[in-house]
Amino acid sequence: MKKLLLPLIFLASVLPAQAQRLNCDQASDAPVLSAEIETMPVKSPVSPGEMFASRTKSEQVTCIVAGLLARQASAQEDHKRVVQQFEESWNGTEWQSVYQVMAMYDANGFFSEFLFEFWNGTEWVIEERDSFVNDANGNVLETTIEVDFGAGLEPYERQSSTFDANGNQVTSFASMWDGSEWVYWFRSYLTYNENDQQTGFMNEIYVEGIEDWLYNFAGIFAYDGLGRLESLINQFWNDDMETWDDAFRTLHVYDTATRVSTFESWDEFMGVWSRSSRETSTYDTLGQEIEYISEYWNGTEWVVSVRITKTYGPDGIESETIEFWNGTEFVLQSRALTTYDGEGCLVEELEQMWDGSDWADYYRYTYTYE
Repeated sequence: MKKLLLPLIFLASVLPAQAQRLNCDQASDAPVLSAEIETMPVKSPVSPGEMFASRTKSEQVTCIVAGLLARQASAQEDHKRVVQQFEESWNGTEWQSVYQVMAMYDANGFFSEFLFEFWNGTEWVIEERDSFVNDANGNVLETTIEVDFGAGLEPYERQSSTFDANGNQVTSFASMWDGSEWVYWFRSYLTYNENDQQTGFMNEIYVEGIEDWLYNFAGIFAYDGLGRLESLINQFWNDDMETWDDAFRTLHVYDTATRVSTFESWDEFMGVWSRSSRETSTYDTLGQEIEYISEYWNGTEWVVSVRITKTYGPDGIESETIEFWNGTEFVLQSRALTTYDGEGCLVEELEQMWDGSDWADYYRYTYTYE
């Protein structure tokens, strides 16, 4: 399992119920602990399934966890609880089992365990188990990850978090299992304003050789007069100068129906911010995103890369279509269709690829409730 700069468990455990996307590409209400959420737009024409499949296994699991945690509050409001997410792929003739996640709950109705299993062609094989300890409000106080590396499930990673009186996550500590005990390796501190909007985060890594915590990465948020996120500046700690140095920033500009987000990196040699990419989201009168366009800066001008269009029904999003720009026009790439039951709960997500003349089934996700 590949380990990234920041513990992926952080991204899964802090995503709130307001986040509606399963594919881990959008969670604007979630506390931010890394630059990844705000500085990595879609740049290549891929389907949701391919985008998901291109991730490392730990990233894939994190996206699944994030999606399931995001459904926790809505499932409670609907008095229905999702107990299984089942993934299949289409081989041209029939659907084949790929992966499934089984969800368990505590006495208060909050997720207590996720069991991840893959189909080996003959039977389901347990790959990972995530266990959660929640407080009475559903805040995840502790998450423990166990992974099967070939000899059965064994401890892998653990995170503990604390929250303020308003339910905002204020600290997070991550530990790795070294074979005999839990060893700290990462921690994060988060701050908020009087409106419960995140104003910053600061991450530290634990260095065993010196038995001490060292500054690593930080972020500073700013909001406009309407309380909308205006900018996020990400910084790295400079050990030599003992200062926080700018690294990336995201700038948001709004009008009545759109939000334009520009991503820039700091050019230390030139001493200026350098454009990287930008995203334009268009919303309907209900505040639902109906179009998303991603562009990259080629040094002279903005070049369109991807366009995503969405349609909605009474229960939520019904379709999401991805097109890429071939230099002349947008070309269909893939789409995702959703189906809801009579109570408005999501029961199926169908991903299809455009073969040049028609839509071809690709992946299917089904959800079972109790």
